[in-house]
Amino acid sequence: MRNQDNVLDRIFRQHLKLAIEKSKSKPWEEIPNYKKEIEIIIRPSQAAKLIREFTRRGGASAFDYETNCLKPEGEGTEIVSCSICWRGKRTISYPWQGEAIEATDEFTKSSLPKIASNLNFENRWTIVKLGHKVRHWYWDTMLGAHVLDNRPDITSIKFQSFVHLGMPAYNKHIEPYLKTTKEGKFNRIRELDLRDELEYGGFDSYSEYWVANELMKIGHDVEMINRRGYDLLLPEKNIRIEVKSGKYSGRSAAASFGKGFQITGAKFDFCVFTTYDIDFTIKEAMVFSREELSEVANKPRSHLAAHPTTNPCLLLRYDSIDEYLQDIEESYRLEIEIDLHKYPEKYVGKWSKIQ
Repeated sequence: MRNQDNVLDRIFRQHLKLAIEKSKSKPWEEIPNYKKEIEIIIRPSQAAKLIREFTRRGGASAFDYETNCLKPEGEGTEIVSCSICWRGKRTISYPWQGEAIEATDEFTKSSLPKIASNLNFENRWTIVKLGHKVRHWYWDTMLGAHVLDNRPDITSIKFQSFVHLGMPAYNKHIEPYLKTTKEGKFNRIRELDLRDELEYGGFDSYSEYWVANELMKIGHDVEMINRRGYDLLLPEKNIRIEVKSGKYSGRSAAASFGKGFQITGAKFDFCVFTTYDIDFTIKEAMVFSREELSEVANKPRSHLAAHPTTNPCLLLRYDSIDEYLQDIEESYRLEIEIDLHKYPEKYVGKWSKIQ
């Protein structure tokens, strides 16, 4: 539609007509009013009271930060607001001020199962601004969308909320203010009307909660690794998946498997290793069977690990075989890593292994 091509426009309309004809019912009896689902709370004390009530009562919740830049490190970085969708029943959005910050700190430390889209973002900001990791992650809608369909440009929460919820675009008037200015690393979020900004943040967490629920219905259940030894369950085939992520630090990214027991004593069938850049852009997802990782467990390399005492067993990913061979001495190389770098097509995006 954006290309102004008559042929593409005709094909699009034909596909749309066929889709409507094949539909057995309307998507809704009544078109949802998503705006009324978002409660804007301006007073920090009022927001804190609700957050603590959510924490006390428990239940899966999605939460989302709005910030003035992408990365939290450095002077001048700030969380501007936060939103929480509690059990899909109530969604609040509030400024990052006063007692609301203290209550959110308690919320992120709590045992409530937590949902996000690209959870590395919320986790990193929580570490820097609150001094600890988020406890009990439950679902990442972006990663879940990648598992289902790994094509580019379709895993964002905005796209997923349209596909699964029929929610129209709610970010067009906001996006220009979220882009970094030419003068520096900060965006113009502070120039937005406060209520518009809070409503936008509320839509994010509301969408994350309900998109996660829709993705789970497709056949993917989530279990915490510390409970059952894997992260994702495909119940229709009883396939268990372990998920690892690694940020590129310098020339490489690493998946850590503790002292090897995470592989030798684990219950997963496949491992998905996702790498991402420093700006949290996902680079690729690699799929390994547990048997393919046995060498990783049997050859600890503590001198290469960020945490040598607790996580000496590593799977390393470089951009090329030349960089890998240059950095890793021959005696410390793994056959699985050499194979990965020589023939990445055997692992990168190889979702057919799981099926």
